[in-house]
Amino acid sequence: MIRKATAIGACLLAACGARAPVGPVYLAAPDGGADDAAPDPGYKSEAQAMLDQGDAALNQGDLDKADNAYRTLMRSYVYSKLARVAEVRLADILVKRGRYDDAAQAYEKFLHDHASSDLWDEVKTKYEDARARER
Repeated sequence: MIRKATAIGACLLAACGARAPVGPVYLAAPDGGADDAAPDPGYKSEAQAMLDQGDAALNQGDLDKADNAYRTLMRSYVYSKLARVAEVRLADILVKRGRYDDAAQAYEKFLHDHASSDLWDEVKTKYEDARARER
């Protein structure tokens, strides 16, 4: 969800010494919903292309290339739902590398940070699997 900043937001910016922006300001929802209503029509397709690139590399076994693609997506589209998918894929890479404890921690962080995500049930199962494998 993206919404225009209110006059209150502009006052808060001024109180912090920040210059008020010219034109509308869009605030992205921290739950990752920004990508559904992004003002830039290319936003979702660019993020999707990055995710697809990472998925292709992961399927080919090029874990370093996949890791790089997912991290780039997460940096470039912080509030995108696809960034959340990339976050899970990074934990999946840790599993493929046999780093089960690190993967379990990454899954656990996701579960904590994104409790309302539609990926939550899938990630919970992956978390439990990684915990079982680390023993």
